[in-house]
Amino acid sequence: MRWFASLVLLLFRFLRFWPVGSQRLRWQLHCLDLAIDVYHYDGLDEHVTALMPAYLDFHAQVHGDAPGDDAGAALTNRLVIFGRILIQAGHHDRGEDLLARAVAFFGGPGPAPPTRVWASGLFDLGGVFLELHRMEEALPWLEKALELRTAVHGADSFEVAQCHNNLGYCLNRLSRFDEAEGSILEAIRLHTRHSGAKSSEVAGAYCNLAENRLRRGQAAEALPILQDALEGTLGSDAIRSDLLDSLADVYAALGRLQECRMAAERSIDTALRDGKVAKVIEYARKLTDRLESAGRPEEAGEYRDMAQDLQRRHYFHKARQEGVA
Repeated sequence: MRWFASLVLLLFRFLRFWPVGSQRLRWQLHCLDLAIDVYHYDGLDEHVTALMPAYLDFHAQVHGDAPGDDAGAALTNRLVIFGRILIQAGHHDRGEDLLARAVAFFGGPGPAPPTRVWASGLFDLGGVFLELHRMEEALPWLEKALELRTAVHGADSFEVAQCHNNLGYCLNRLSRFDEAEGSILEAIRLHTRHSGAKSSEVAGAYCNLAENRLRRGQAAEALPILQDALEGTLGSDAIRSDLLDSLADVYAALGRLQECRMAAERSIDTALRDGKVAKVIEYARKLTDRLESAGRPEEAGEYRDMAQDLQRRHYFHKARQEGVA
């Protein structure tokens, strides 16, 4: 999908020659919106933060400093994403402030307006708390997003499938395994209908299903789920890094430590090739802990150094792009 974002940004540049100023600004803002959506979906935080100043500037020019209704929801949606990036970059106060603004905007009295923008905003707010591993905070927003997306898009929609998948992951981490499995199976059904059995969306849901089986003590049942999903995603690094990381977890639970290490190293290499630096850092830290536990401190040190170096360079670069470093 990155090619689409590049095409949209090329159109953004050409639009500066459009003679009607009000139309030009709105269309350019729409281009930035689309590009941010693509980069956010692909987990390319540096690309998102590179567009952040321009997006905020164009949004203010088009909608003013205090937009309401859908325009305000759209802006808050972006601030949620930016807030998560800042928190992960170590700028906790500013990031938490952005999340607090989002919670206040989306969490006001009365039901949320039944619009696509509001539904997307609630979904992303829940998703950000998931990424920050704050499951108790994520759950009510994911439940509200599911309710609103069902009303806006329909119960059998792709958007509802996404909600079920995230909700299943959240419930799994809260040890509500039966509820989690129900949501994940519904996500598999809907994603298969919309994207096909060999899609990355279905593979991601199977990854969550395997994690749910693993966490409830069924590692042997989780293993074939991941192996089948890997066979069906040979051309998609974006999801294979997650699958390989989960596969490493399963091998560790089964006591197959050499296979665990091989899967973990493949997950790191795949995420690095796909430009998912945050995932590389996460996976390298996990492998560091496992190698230390196995009594292999020198090898553990190599991955610890990798994680620390990437953390320092990657998040400083993102913070500098955003203007806070």
